[in-house]
Amino acid sequence: TFDPRYFEFVGDETLSAVATSCPKLTLLHMVDTASLANPRAIPGTEAGDSAVTAGTLIEVFSGLPNLEELVLDVGKDVKHSGVDLEALNSKCKKLRVLKLGQFQGVCSATEWRRLDGVALCGGLQSLSIKNSGDLTDMGLVAIGRGCCKLTTFEIQGCENVTVDGLRTMVSLRSKTLTDVRISCCKNLDTAASLKAIEPICDRIKRLHIDCVWSGSEDEEVEGRVETSEADHEEEDDGYERSQKRCKYSFEE
Repeated sequence: TFDPRYFEFVGDETLSAVATSCPKLTLLHMVDTASLANPRAIPGTEAGDSAVTAGTLIEVFSGLPNLEELVLDVGKDVKHSGVDLEALNSKCKKLRVLKLGQFQGVCSATEWRRLDGVALCGGLQSLSIKNSGDLTDMGLVAIGRGCCKLTTFEIQGCENVTVDGLRTMVSLRSKTLTDVRISCCKNLDTAASLKAIEPICDRIKRLHIDCVWSGSEDEEVEGRVETSEADHEEEDDGYERSQKRCKYSFEE
């Protein structure tokens, strides 16, 4: 595990050094701690470009063939990453868990018949995409078509995706998805998020929704919904008026 405290120094040289020095890594986490402290950051604001360039990533992936879990979120935008992410499918064949923060171009989906970017990583079982400003509904659908083994999917801060794209993606993966997490997406309020997961409501085991509960202009209520596989009775239904937050917990 590589968890840098001096994240400002994470760039091409650092990544290349990790791949060269630690070729047997199975798990690599490189996360800007500021992104953990501010999960509701708006994509593209005060972020700037990362010192990690897309071209270097292919070299890094080639040097880490045993990776099973990869988390990259260095707090800056990594642009034009699609081609590099495609290399994960051939360079890191054991990869099952992928979490990306502020990666742009993860899946452009410019052509319906052609998969690109992360959608070509067919072996993934868990995928998290955070603050990808150019991810669209077409990209989500492509991911649903290409990542055919996904059991866990998380999307956060992706302002261009809508209920139609997410619902289609969920429908495509209705036989595998059991864990879905939706946070801070501009076009996915609580009602839209619940509508998007309807195709798998009879088999989903875990659901987390953290977004604005639309309806009242005078009062914003954050909805958090969590479901698990136990029994359908409601447990811990709390309402904190002072913080204007609704929290629901359901178990099967």
